Amino acid sequence: KESPQQILEALPENIAGCARGKYHAYEGAGLGGSVGYNKDGLTVTVYAYDLGREQIADGIEDPTVRKAFENANAELQLAKQAGYYSKVERIEGGIKKATPGVLVSRYAVIRTRGAEAGIELFSEIHVFGARGHVIKFRISGQKDGEAEFRKTLDELLPAIHKAITAPAK
Repeated sequence: KESPQQILEALPENIAGCARGKYHAYEGAGLGGSVGYNKDGLTVTVYAYDLGREQIADGIEDPTVRKAFENANAELQLAKQAGYYSKVERIEGGIKKATPGVLVSRYAVIRTRGAEAGIELFSEIHVFGARGHVIKFRISGQKDGEAEFRKTLDELLPAIHKAITAPAK
């Protein structure tokens, strides 16, 4: 099967005014890598990994995909406990379901460190299986710009999803 790097580096270089960043590999078998699409105040990181599994089914029913989604949500709570966030509040509903076959959760968060310390952010996690891997989108944007960022996300997320789920050439 393809490597995470092959999957992610084949994504479009520019979508919705956001340039794709360089591939970042994570140490450890099965942890894969990521690329980012960013604009001022908005960060979308796309991860591809297989956790050492030979095959992961497309969609959201594979137990590995479901566990990855649970873990991604738990990681936000762990980051709060570690002091990276002063607020991590899960938000139910509120956005249209743009892409079927994707597990999605939304949060309101406040970072305690870095350039965005004290600024309220919206945060989203999108997880699905594709091409034998878990694919995760981690989205973070400034809450006061959410309406404008939503326009970017409404173009960016479906385009990335389509590029990943389309048959390999």
